[in-house]
Amino acid sequence: PPTMSLPSRSRREFDVVVYGATGFTGRLVAEYFARLGNGSHPRYRNRTSAPVRWAVAGRTESKLRSLAEEMKSIAQSSTAGGKYPEVIVAPSSDASALSSMCRRTTVVLSAAGPFLDHGLPVVAACVENGTDYVDITGETPFVRKSMDLHDARAKESGSYIVHMCGFDSVPSDLGTWFAVQKVRERFGEQCAAVNTYVAMRGQLSGGTLESGLRMESDPETKAMLEDPFLLGGAPSCGPRPSDADVTTAEPFADGMAWTAPFMMSQLNTRVVRRSAEVLGYGPDFAYSEKTLLPDEKTAKRLARGNAPVEKRRELRSKGRLPKPGEGPSAKEREKGWFRFV
Repeated sequence: PPTMSLPSRSRREFDVVVYGATGFTGRLVAEYFARLGNGSHPRYRNRTSAPVRWAVAGRTESKLRSLAEEMKSIAQSSTAGGKYPEVIVAPSSDASALSSMCRRTTVVLSAAGPFLDHGLPVVAACVENGTDYVDITGETPFVRKSMDLHDARAKESGSYIVHMCGFDSVPSDLGTWFAVQKVRERFGEQCAAVNTYVAMRGQLSGGTLESGLRMESDPETKAMLEDPFLLGGAPSCGPRPSDADVTTAEPFADGMAWTAPFMMSQLNTRVVRRSAEVLGYGPDFAYSEKTLLPDEKTAKRLARGNAPVEKRRELRSKGRLPKPGEGPSAKEREKGWFRFV
């Protein structure tokens, strides 16, 4: 239980604040909440409970106010009296503004990256004010730093800090947890290993690209990225060859398909191993993740890895890769899909 004197959650002004709401992903999150307000979201068409009390937050007031008006239009202002979303100006460099923001809400949902540049002050403000925090980061070095700096204080204040709640790494983490539970239920034994195979269609956003470039450009964070047990979960028997990141293309199912490195596996494996340690999957639990492909040529192309950082920056400057704030269109997103097996 919290040991600090903090504002009662039941009396806070907002249920959730979307931080970094004017970015590509933040805008999608804001639109989600707006559609809850008018009942048009397919999962909430028959919703009868009180509307979500929410706000958009970030550093540029003019962009936030423009976004808020757009979201109110989507929500049609019917269920919330035209009040939500409200606007909070709180740059990540302004500790006082961040603290004020956090004291007004139960949860901060952050989409403001790169998180190594902007995330730690937001987490710190949440922890100091007993506010729960969730984000969509894929930056495992940021997560490690957040754990080291704020875990003890979060326990004191009662804050739940939940990182990496987007495509990386919810399917991998929850899918593995579910598999481990089923093994225990059916066989009464611990699960020794989970091997995940991923097939998908989709495109990355400019923010995701920028975060990756940011991590790979710095020797410290690059070394952290390459640590298989950065977030914990090292086996009691010591590192094994199977714990290393996948780097090769291999035939699968007698050559009926091929496997190759999955672009998010260097992130997802770290999160799953963290969960394995915290939730007790077993002292020598193993996890691996690969992408599943129909042909050898594509698999071997992926196994060659990403182009160098400077080459990707050059491609971005020429418009061949997305810039921060850019991402796949609504039509392209509709065509996207993924399967984890």
